[in-house]
Amino acid sequence: YQRRVHGDYCSRKMVDWNGLFKWSLQYQDGTKPSEFKAMSDKDKKWLEEAIKHYTFDEMKRVKEINAILYSTMPIEREEEDKGKLLDELFDFMEGIQNAEDLHLVGGLAPLINMMLTNKYESLRYKAGKVFTNAVQNNIKVQRWALENSAMGLIPQFYKETSLLLKEQVLSSLSALIRTVVPEVRLEFFKQNGLDLLLNMFINTKRIILLATDNSIKLETKCLSMLNELLFTEKEMFPTSPYLISQQIEKAKVVTAVIGKLLAAKIEDFFFQDKVHILLDYMKSYKKDLILAEGKIIQCFSDKLRDESTINKTFQEAMTEQAAKFKLLLIQNYFKKTIMIK
Repeated sequence: YQRRVHGDYCSRKMVDWNGLFKWSLQYQDGTKPSEFKAMSDKDKKWLEEAIKHYTFDEMKRVKEINAILYSTMPIEREEEDKGKLLDELFDFMEGIQNAEDLHLVGGLAPLINMMLTNKYESLRYKAGKVFTNAVQNNIKVQRWALENSAMGLIPQFYKETSLLLKEQVLSSLSALIRTVVPEVRLEFFKQNGLDLLLNMFINTKRIILLATDNSIKLETKCLSMLNELLFTEKEMFPTSPYLISQQIEKAKVVTAVIGKLLAAKIEDFFFQDKVHILLDYMKSYKKDLILAEGKIIQCFSDKLRDESTINKTFQEAMTEQAAKFKLLLIQNYFKKTIMIK
């Protein structure tokens, strides 16, 4: 088989089990004194150096990066050099142990601070990617991040002017609250994180936040985060088990996302999927959630009829079929709602 050493592949034969068996018998059958003896200091030193040469100590490298990353650099080189270090650190965070080591060597708190305060957009963006990789599916790092003011990302979302930076901040928050640690989600709620998500579905507030109405990626991420919160709302608020559902209803998110569902492009599969999940969660909260369901369905039906034409290209035909399919899903949702009332 092959193993990788310092970026190069080294061939290595499969173990010769028969040869190993014969060798073991030769030295362990008691027919002659063993020729084994204690390893000399010289041989020990040689073996240790050989092992070190062919072994890459990732924790040591994480520690080195941490020491350089937050040190003072010449202004003309800072953005480029620190960017390269963050790229390297991002790869290391694929390993759960490395992510925990980042905190143990004192690198998590300054990383969060870099996300929130660094003057370079590119470094804030890359620091966010490292953070997202480190906290996702890692309970220990999620707890440590909470202790080190990671919820500062909520007001940071409003401060960022770049759509790319806003997307990264939201991805970092999403990775943080996708957790079994109840304190993390509760703190997200206390710091008005839910309001941030709901504002994305209120037209006037969304346009002010993003300076654009074209935000399907951010809206998909917000829907995913809302679904995460809905999944555990009863555990988060045992005395008010539908607190989050009530806020979603008050913001008229369901009505907004149904309209967006019909308007979504065929390739916006992830957005459509998150909408369907949200509808399922909300049905369990209140069966008569949508008050004007008949009018909404009629509005959608009229829209489909008005958009139909005699001569259609293949793409137009596919778009119409996709829209009709969405309409059936929405009608099915309302029928279930009415039947359960």
